[in-house]
Amino acid sequence: MRLFVLRARSNLRTCIAQNNKRLTNPELFTSVSPVCRSPLHWGCKPIDLAEFLVYASEFGAFGNAPFTEVVRQHEWLYNIKLGAPRDLKRSVKDRKIRTTAFIDSLQEATRQ
Repeated sequence: MRLFVLRARSNLRTCIAQNNKRLTNPELFTSVSPVCRSPLHWGCKPIDLAEFLVYASEFGAFGNAPFTEVVRQHEWLYNIKLGAPRDLKRSVKDRKIRTTAFIDSLQEATRQ
């Protein structure tokens, strides 16, 4: 029994010492590498990017990449949050008026 108590006491001292190190030097205990941010920023409305991604994905512009991955990569690329990809796709597809407003505006801009 005495041996058990001595080992438990030793383990507690080790844990306390490690916690003290974490408090004084937290950078030693972080395993996350620094995240590189993209220098690009989306200048239009988020729903415009969503519309573009949905229709480009359906067209096959991203190959066999899952739509979820396409959304996540563009969120990172343009420093924007679009939300859940499934909800995003549904909101673009369920529009009743001006279903392709952003794509139409792109077409108009290229005609001028």
